[in-house]
Amino acid sequence: MAERSDPLAVDPGHYTVEFENEHVRVVRIRYAPGDASSMSWASG
Repeated sequence: MAERSDPLAVDPGHYTVEFENEHVRVVRIRYAPGDASSMSWASG
């Protein structure tokens, strides 16, 4: 599997960690109307 960017490092204004342990990481994503993501979701 290809390594992916950490959304918390790329866009900390929109992404926050709700819970994390050695098995799982729960991330909350919050966007206001009209906000845009700085993450690129291109497949490949």
